[in-house]
Amino acid sequence: MRTHFQRRSQLAFTLIEVLIAIAILGLVMSSIYSIWAAMLRATRTGNDAADRIQRERLARQTIETALGSVQFYQANMDYYAFVADTENEDFTFLSFVSHLPESFPGSGLFPGFPLRRVTFEVVEEGSNGMPQLNMEQRLLLSDTNEIEESYTIALVTNVGLFNLEFWDTNEQEWIIEWTATNHLPPMARLVMGYDGEKENDLFTSVIRLSSQPVPMAMQSASGGP
Repeated sequence: MRTHFQRRSQLAFTLIEVLIAIAILGLVMSSIYSIWAAMLRATRTGNDAADRIQRERLARQTIETALGSVQFYQANMDYYAFVADTENEDFTFLSFVSHLPESFPGSGLFPGFPLRRVTFEVVEEGSNGMPQLNMEQRLLLSDTNEIEESYTIALVTNVGLFNLEFWDTNEQEWIIEWTATNHLPPMARLVMGYDGEKENDLFTSVIRLSSQPVPMAMQSASGGP
C-alpha cells in the first residue's frame, strides 16, 4: 500500500512545476499580445498615412482642376476678378471664377450652376490646431431676393506651405505677386508642403490657365458665334 502511494505521488505535478508552467504560459501570452499590438499599431499607422496621402493628392487635383477651368469675361470684369494675395509668404490667398465639372467637390450643392467663384484660403489654426487649407465656393450670380449661400470644405488640415507663383510673359520669369486682377496669368506654379515642413516633402505643379478672356463681342447677342 505504501509503495502504491509513492508511485502515484511521483506521477503528479508539484506546486513549483505548476507555478513554472503558469509563468511560461504568461510569457507566451504576453509575447503574443505584444506582437498583436505592434501589428495593430503598424496597420493603423499605414492606414493613416495612406489616407493622408490620398487627401493631399485629391487636394492638389482639386486646385489644379479649378485653376485649369478658370473663366474670365471682359464685359463683366467686376464679377470675374482674379485675386491673388501673396502678402503672406507661406500662404497665398487665391480667388477666381471657374467653370467646374460635375465631379468637382460640392457640385451637387449647385445643380445647374457650373460657373462659380472659388476661393482658397489658409486658416492659421484649423480643426487640429495646425494651418488648414479651406476651399469656398459660391454662386457667381444669385437672385437679389435670395440669400447667397457658400460651401466651404477643408482640403488639407496639416498644410505647411501653400504658395503660388505666376508666369510673367513680359519678364519671361516666375513672379510671386500678380496685381492685374483684370488679366489672367498664362501659367501658375503651385508649391505645397505638409506637416509644417517648408523645405522637406514639397510638391510642385505647373498649371496652365485659360489666359485668353472671352471678348465682349462674344457676349453680345450680335457678337458672332
